Amino acid sequence: MEKRTLLVGGRWEEGTAGAFEVRSPFDGTPVAQVARAGADQLAAAAGGAARAAAAMAAL
Repeated sequence: MEKRTLLVGGRWEEGTAGAFEVRSPFDGTPVAQVARAGADQLAAAAGGAARAAAAMAAL
């Protein structure tokens, strides 16, 4: 099973709120474990997006 982490601020991280399992709609078998972002990671991602938007607007 594949394990997926989060890209936050240019770094790959484990989720601080655990992980969840993704299952195949065909037969219900697990296909991936995906990191679940915590509040701190969500805030960091939103801050990064705001900084990127400002940089893009300045182009």
